[in-house]
Amino acid sequence: MSALRGSGALQKQFATIVVVNPGQIACWLIGYPVVGLRRAGAALGAPAAPATAGRPALQLPPGGRAVAGLHGPTVCNAPLSDSVRIRLAGQSASTDAALVMRGCPLTIDAFAAAPAR
Repeated sequence: MSALRGSGALQKQFATIVVVNPGQIACWLIGYPVVGLRRAGAALGAPAAPATAGRPALQLPPGGRAVAGLHGPTVCNAPLSDSVRIRLAGQSASTDAALVMRGCPLTIDAFAAAPAR
């Protein structure tokens, strides 16, 4: 799992959460990832809220990539993060990735298949 900072727009910030299936069999991504900004090892605000209700599902083939958009405002005067903690729904293990975003309330989109590289 990784995070890629996106470009910003007027008072908005964007990033992309990327997941790769390194296995030899297809897997399912069910629900939304749990994504929370961090600063100096501590949580910075609440985890991102799911964009919609429900439990979206996506089958990821071996070597396949999926992406989920992370977005929110920049006008809350919160400090900047230095990383993001990402955990797949239903899993206990998480991954921390470098990511600088303002600690305003964020929204996470459902995973979508990413084009092959």
